[in-house]
Amino acid sequence: MHLLSLAEQSVAILALYNHNVWDIHEQKVLSPLPCANPMHGHPRALGMTLPHAIGTIEIADRIGILKSHPKVKVIDATTGKCQWVPFPFIGDLLLFLEDDAGPYLVNWNVKDRPVSFRRRLSRYGKPVQDIDDAGAIARHKLENDYYLSAGIRTVQLASIEIDFHVRCNLRELFTAQAALTRLSRDIETEAEAIFNESVGRPQVAAAVVLSVMTRLKIAREAALAVLKRAVWHRRIMVDLFTPFLMDRPLQPQTRDVLDVYSEWFRR
Repeated sequence: MHLLSLAEQSVAILALYNHNVWDIHEQKVLSPLPCANPMHGHPRALGMTLPHAIGTIEIADRIGILKSHPKVKVIDATTGKCQWVPFPFIGDLLLFLEDDAGPYLVNWNVKDRPVSFRRRLSRYGKPVQDIDDAGAIARHKLENDYYLSAGIRTVQLASIEIDFHVRCNLRELFTAQAALTRLSRDIETEAEAIFNESVGRPQVAAAVVLSVMTRLKIAREAALAVLKRAVWHRRIMVDLFTPFLMDRPLQPQTRDVLDVYSEWFRR
C-alpha cells in the first residue's frame, strides 16, 4: 500500500486491524465518466445488484463546479491539434468489508484534522489562510456524491480523532506482527495461553516474556513476536487506549477499539 501522509498511515492501520476489512484500495481514482461499481466483477459480489457510479463531470456540473474539474491538454496523434480532456480526482482509502449481510464498501476521506476538510491545500509551500474555502468544501461534496451514487457511504476521517495511544499501539503491533518465528502452531498456542493468563496481573510484560522463553525454550524475539501478533489478531485482548509497553503489566481491555470506532466502518 502507498500512503501519502502520516494521517493516511494511521487510519489505514486502523482499517487493517478490523478483520471484516478484506481489501483496501488506496489513492482510488474517481472516474470522470460513469463507471461500474468498484466491487463489480468480484466473486464475493456474485448475484448482487450494484449501482454504477455517476462520473465526476456530471456531478461537478450538477453542483456548479465544472470549471474547476481537473483537466489536461492532450495532443491528438492524428491531427496534431490540442484538446482539453478531464483528469480524474483522486480519493484516499476505499474499504471493502463484509458483515452478516454480505460484502459492502465504505469510502474514507482522510485528513489530519477535521478543519482540514474546509481548507485549501497548501501550494508551492505558501501558507494557507485559516478560513473556510468554498472550493475545498465543494471538492469533498463531489467525492461524497460520487460514491453515494454507487450506494457507498463516505466518512470524513481526521487521524487526530483516533486516540493517540491507539495510533501508537496499532502501528507498533502492525510492524511487529509479520515477524517470522519458525515456531510450530502448537508452541505459539501454548505461548499465547501463558500471555492470556498474565493479562490483568501485576507482573510486567517483560517478565511474562521471560517466563515464556524459559518454559518453552524459545528466543526472546520469538516470544515477543507471538505476543504482538496475538494482540494484533485479537487472540489476546489488552487495553490499547494505554501504552502497550514491556515495562508495564498487560492491562485487560476496557474498551474495544473496533467498538469505539465502529461508526467509521458501518454500511
